[in-house]
Amino acid sequence: MTKKILFGNNISQISKKLEKCFKNLKFSVTRCKNDKDIIFEQLKNDDYDALIFFAPYSNEEIRDFIQNLHVQFPVVKIYCLFYFNLEHDKTKIIDNGASKCFTTNANLNDVCFKILKDLLDEDSNISLEIIEFLANLGFPCYMNSFFLVCLSMQRLIENPKNFTNFSKYLYPLIEKDLNTTSYWVERGIRYMSHTIHEKGIYFDCYPKDSALENKVFLQALVNEFMKSKGRNAEKDEDNKNVDVK
Repeated sequence: MTKKILFGNNISQISKKLEKCFKNLKFSVTRCKNDKDIIFEQLKNDDYDALIFFAPYSNEEIRDFIQNLHVQFPVVKIYCLFYFNLEHDKTKIIDNGASKCFTTNANLNDVCFKILKDLLDEDSNISLEIIEFLANLGFPCYMNSFFLVCLSMQRLIENPKNFTNFSKYLYPLIEKDLNTTSYWVERGIRYMSHTIHEKGIYFDCYPKDSALENKVFLQALVNEFMKSKGRNAEKDEDNKNVDVK
């Protein structure tokens, strides 16, 4: 599952949060100066899966740079973040070989999820469906505990027996999955519960006056996730039943 990402930037605040998101998934992240020659040299000297770099705007020089990258390193996914929101420029950059383009003022969770969806293999041990569900709720992808919660939900859905005793069943599973300790699993989930409560994200039929305890918190998330899957399944069925004329 490990991926190697090169960041062609070491200043922008969004790149620091993106880096945290990927490092939490045990991706290998390298930074270098946002300079075309340095980026080329880095890519030649190592086998990267992706490049994320920043551009003030799209011009012929940037487009040629993207095209040359795509030709010389065809397996490397290229993600460009613009400082200005110019849809026409994004289209041109993608035409020249970029995988996706974003702006630095875009929703960080949206950027994280779209890059992860593009990068993660189908046999990844973390469900993209759950990542997307939490990101859409407003859970911060760049927090250390984000993927603890993702995997916890996944393990609980796969085997409801894990609900009976977190210390005996759930925490040791996540400990093994993420190479951490049960203490940090418990603490990370609790921290996320408090963070979500402070952000004003609540769940139907659950108390809103304080952060939920881990077991209640994960039960609420699993319930909401399964309800959302049911709603999506109903929409898909409705779309199938629509007569096309």
